[in-house]
Amino acid sequence: MIKRILSPLLAVLIVFAGTVSGFAEEMIEMEKPTLTNVNMAALYEETTDTWMYLKNENVTNAPASMTKIMTATLVLDFDHELSGTTTVSANAISEKYCYWLDDEHLEEGEVCKVDDLMHYLLIVSGNEAATTLAEYVAGDIDTFVGMMNERAQALGMTSTVFYDPHGLSDDARTTCSDMIKLCRFAMNNYPKLVEITSTRSGEMPVSNKRNQPLTYRNTNRVLRPDGNPHYETGFEDDIIGIKTGSTTVAGVNLSCCMVHDDLKFYSVAMHGKKAVDENGVEYAGHHADTASLMRWARSFKKLGVAKGDVVATLATSGSKLQNVSAKAAKSVWILAQEDVEPTIELYDLGVSVSAGDVVGKLTYSDEFGNVRSTDLVAADGASSVTTFIPVICLTLIATFISFRLTRRKMAKDHTRI
Repeated sequence: MIKRILSPLLAVLIVFAGTVSGFAEEMIEMEKPTLTNVNMAALYEETTDTWMYLKNENVTNAPASMTKIMTATLVLDFDHELSGTTTVSANAISEKYCYWLDDEHLEEGEVCKVDDLMHYLLIVSGNEAATTLAEYVAGDIDTFVGMMNERAQALGMTSTVFYDPHGLSDDARTTCSDMIKLCRFAMNNYPKLVEITSTRSGEMPVSNKRNQPLTYRNTNRVLRPDGNPHYETGFEDDIIGIKTGSTTVAGVNLSCCMVHDDLKFYSVAMHGKKAVDENGVEYAGHHADTASLMRWARSFKKLGVAKGDVVATLATSGSKLQNVSAKAAKSVWILAQEDVEPTIELYDLGVSVSAGDVVGKLTYSDEFGNVRSTDLVAADGASSVTTFIPVICLTLIATFISFRLTRRKMAKDHTRI
């Protein structure tokens, strides 16, 4: 009777456990996605220097609030620890410098910690935080915008121009490839920015102008899918930023970063639109297409050799032994979904080589058109002459022993006679 009662219960628990574990599984896509919800897109893996997906990547578009990434880097240069305090000015929330505000927003004369403003800027995209921080750094907004454009040029963002610190200007321009340059610079040089852009929610605390905190949530829905199947990946914890952006002219935009094992992926989706699924449910195209790119990126692994890895052995001329170890002169990496064997060419050697001599070549090719090669060099010096010395010695010793044994046997046989 007990078994009859427990068995169905165990069956239910097993099914339930399987369902729960299914929700946690990574939603990896093996096929390259076709993005239909955004007009421009790019996917880049940093550690292998691989451009994986390109769609109108050099076509310009207004960056909208992705502009705030540049703003944040300049603020962090000025106040590394974000330890300062500043006041929201009349200019910071004026029609001229910040024509669009949320219903709940910062007020003129409000005293704010810079750290709070940066969270508000990057997590929920507060426009008045951008203008307030610009004045905090540069004294006035126009000077700050000049600093933004100087940095863009220094980073090689040749198709980018900014007109404000928040991205409301329809005249501002950037490209997917330029935006990835900015994202890489920001995420690799400012740990505080990484910390903030990977945060799912926050609040502006009570201040001299407000009796209640202003709470908010991250606008990056790939980082925070909240159960929406169009945005889910199963590896949200590996999404570490970076910024959304939306205006009527720019469309909906998202720059995103994912870290997995020793790989680091950056994506940018621009000029997106809202979409409707087969059930008539509306969803945001920039989030959905970004999630699709990251699910596909997850199917790749890193293949190659590190500098100094021994990849082959070969022999000097005349040597009967493999007396030369060939090691990679530099690191060579590619991305692949399945194991890929490199092409290895080993050269004919003379009777001796020195450490560091080129003895071959290794080449990896990937599906993205990359051909990555490295010379193979001798790990140590080697010589066929020195190789023969122990062989000759052993041969002489063996011959001598054989001769003595033969002589001894012949002596014994002679004694018997």
